[in-house]
Amino acid sequence: MIYKYGIVEHVYIIENGMHIKEVIIVNIANGFYQICFTDIKGSIKLRESRLYKTIGEAATKNRATKNEF
Repeated sequence: MIYKYGIVEHVYIIENGMHIKEVIIVNIANGFYQICFTDIKGSIKLRESRLYKTIGEAATKNRATKNEF
């Protein structure tokens, strides 16, 4: 399977539908990326569609989501 992002790559996520956070990819398995937060301890698994290469890409998606409500 070809993945869009690689391990130890810095990417961005939208947290709680409003905050953009930088995270680091630590593992990839079964279509899920395990990411670690850069500012707090802990990790979660997310699908590729929830990850963004740049903060601008995440901000664009975040604005589009807010306009739906």
